[in-house]
Amino acid sequence: MIPPGFTAGTNPWFRSGTWPTGCWPHFRGLQQLSRIDLALETSDSLNIVDFKTSRSRWSAEQVAESSGQLLLYSQLAGDLASKPVKLSFVVLTKTKTPDVSVHEVAFDARLLDRTLNIIEHVWKSISAGNVYPVPSMMNCPSCPYRKRCAAWTG
Repeated sequence: MIPPGFTAGTNPWFRSGTWPTGCWPHFRGLQQLSRIDLALETSDSLNIVDFKTSRSRWSAEQVAESSGQLLLYSQLAGDLASKPVKLSFVVLTKTKTPDVSVHEVAFDARLLDRTLNIIEHVWKSISAGNVYPVPSMMNCPSCPYRKRCAAWTG
């Protein structure tokens, strides 16, 4: 049950007007769209939660490696919210005795810039037609491009 004073949304869409000014010229005028797992609004903050599952407990390094996703959500939600944005991962560890842990993620402008730069470089590569399959047992079974990837000849 959600406590009084909370507004919750599961899988809400966050849409900004456009990518931030100063972003790459080919992104100008495009909307940034994200679908997050959970948004909880309290009287003093907007809490963005991303759920993860894992075979083992997450380390601080795994939280740091994954935080770019939440930082992008923070940027987008921050454009829409008048309250501070709090970020966290909730990780279900699937072991003999399942465990749920919460990992808060602090805003890091340097890491957000790095994430945006990665997006820029990937987008430029895709736009130039430089797309190479990277098959993996973990990703391929649920990938919507699996057939195209298998048909790729270079």
